[in-house]
Amino acid sequence: MWLTPSNASPKLCRIILKYLRGSQMEKISFEIELVTPMFMGGADPQNQPELRAASLKGLLRFWFRAIYPNEGEAEQEVFGAMGMRSPLKLTVEPVNLRPGQARSPNLRNYNYLGYGLISHDRQSRQFLTVRPYLEPGSTFRVTFTFSPLVKDEDKEKVIRSFWALAMLGGLGARSRRGFGAFYVKSVTPSLQLSFTMADEKDYEKKLQSFIQNISKVSGLPEYSCFSDQSRVICGPALKGGGTVLAGFNEVLQGFRSYYEKFPSRKKTSGIPKQDHDLMYMFMTNSRFTPSQAPARAIFGLPHNYYFRTTKQKGFVDLMEGTTKGRRASPLFIHIQRMTNGKACGVVTFLPARFLPPGRRIILSDERGRSVEVNPPGYQAIIDFINDMLKKGAVGIL
Repeated sequence: MWLTPSNASPKLCRIILKYLRGSQMEKISFEIELVTPMFMGGADPQNQPELRAASLKGLLRFWFRAIYPNEGEAEQEVFGAMGMRSPLKLTVEPVNLRPGQARSPNLRNYNYLGYGLISHDRQSRQFLTVRPYLEPGSTFRVTFTFSPLVKDEDKEKVIRSFWALAMLGGLGARSRRGFGAFYVKSVTPSLQLSFTMADEKDYEKKLQSFIQNISKVSGLPEYSCFSDQSRVICGPALKGGGTVLAGFNEVLQGFRSYYEKFPSRKKTSGIPKQDHDLMYMFMTNSRFTPSQAPARAIFGLPHNYYFRTTKQKGFVDLMEGTTKGRRASPLFIHIQRMTNGKACGVVTFLPARFLPPGRRIILSDERGRSVEVNPPGYQAIIDFINDMLKKGAVGIL
């Protein structure tokens, strides 16, 4: 059967026309510098930090879905699907990497945000990194190569998705807690969408304009994306990225932790105390059966407790059958550097259905007691955002 315009699909016609016109591969390169430490590993993450194109592409796809929630067909055409190869190629080239060593005390000011990557060493009595990382100031080049099959409007969506990643996200482990933040030093060839922020006000203006043009989902979405319930706030500009990250470390720890005294608040009250009392009752009173998970579990799972007075441990886990899983936080902390050398922190809240189908939240202790509970609401995160607004943050969305 001969292929004619009348019996060929629109997609196939588009492919044929592009090749007939002699379309070439299009490349866009971004020169990138890390603003905060990045933990990303390949085959040997315990001994060697590594820049991985596959990880970057996965993050790019996440932000594509976040800002284009109803563009499933375009997503598959760009990033690929079962039996469909992606026409987009990403390459990452080191330029000047500054590796940080395992067991380094240099990141002790970020110990709370870096939970799992930075742990307390009893022998040295210091907070040390558990594996190597890349230090701020490390530079590398990311190149997007588009095949002729990618439509111009889809190229624009990919670039906008990378803009969202650069302005709201990060690379590697704990990127939702401010690690792996980067800024784009230059773009070749130049683009209409600016990746350069002169100062705090310029960043706020461009970010607000970008978010206003996102088509938002109505109600609570099934997965993380921008909706009419999303929030974005921006903190004041400070001396540098490390200062901003350390500030978030103290603020979030002070908000979530139960202490009688803590630098950011004179006495613990509200949500931390309620969660403390709930877990303490669960672990010390066998007749007490809670119906809902601690409020702070909404920041992400698993969520653990340790009581110094009784030397007991409690656990809040996401379970699929008998297997423990993870629920990533719906709260994203990003550190944005401006060309004036200062940096500011931005918090993005993308609420979505908290429990995927077939998943449960289980409270348990070391004695073997366990109980299934309902997921918490999002009020704890809303309170955290409102607390930051009272302290001078600016609402973007």
